[in-house]
Amino acid sequence: MHIKNFIILLALFFSQLLFAEDLNDYKYENYKASAVEVSFNSILPKMRAEMYDGKEISGLMYKPDGSGPFEAVVMLHGAGGIFPYQLDWARQLRDEGYVVLFVDSYCKRKFLCEHDSPDNDPKRREAVNRWKDITPPQRGADAFGAFEYLVQQNFVKKDKISLMGFSWGATAGLMSIDPRMKKLFSPTKGGFHSLIAVYPNSKYWTEMGRMWRRIADVNITIPTLMLAGEKDELESIDVYKELQQLAEKNTYPLTVVLYPDSYRKFDEKREKHSVTVNNITLTKAYNKKAHEDSIKQVFSFLSN
Repeated sequence: MHIKNFIILLALFFSQLLFAEDLNDYKYENYKASAVEVSFNSILPKMRAEMYDGKEISGLMYKPDGSGPFEAVVMLHGAGGIFPYQLDWARQLRDEGYVVLFVDSYCKRKFLCEHDSPDNDPKRREAVNRWKDITPPQRGADAFGAFEYLVQQNFVKKDKISLMGFSWGATAGLMSIDPRMKKLFSPTKGGFHSLIAVYPNSKYWTEMGRMWRRIADVNITIPTLMLAGEKDELESIDVYKELQQLAEKNTYPLTVVLYPDSYRKFDEKREKHSVTVNNITLTKAYNKKAHEDSIKQVFSFLSN
């Protein structure tokens, strides 16, 4: 009996070791090659225009086969720019029948045009440490620019354009759905239909000032799904709990899904590693169970 248990434990050990080796060597396909690069203008509002640059920016558009019309998703990258695993999300959504427009807020602003390198790429580290140069509100203006571009496409359902962001892109998404931001930009058809925020940096809203001095200032008026790991060192689980309580108190259409034993970037197939961002060292690690569930959560959320 002891020998049988030992064999089972040995098999589990080697299967885990093999999986770790797969992560060390894992390479995402070049999903950029299956996208069409498009250009559009970041929206410049009539009020507070000095806060925004109104520049032309680029995006990668993924379109299902056929004439549609299709539901669509605008995607926003985090402080490190577009990563291969995020393009994998875009590919999966396209395969599910959604048009995806992945906004590149960095390239045409001469920050970063790299989409294939890992976290430790020096250019990415430089971009991350300059995150305040392109603020989340500016990223929101970029998102509205992408929204207006999609509204003009015949193959897109005008009233079913959602927003999905990662990290600082998720924070920008949460700001973009605020009624005050929507009033500022006056989007066609009332703006985005729903939001998916993947590990947003919510507790740093206080650094933004103006409308977002505290978590309690959030005002969620459209269906919103938030996905995060409980071990995320860049965020506090108390923030997510506060958002949940806020949603229950104010009957916001917010669903928060927290994954135990999961760090930031639980959806990126890469070995566990640490990075330093603005003098803060944090852990990033793939969690297969959390990733697979997050895919189900996103598909189910968008289909409602």
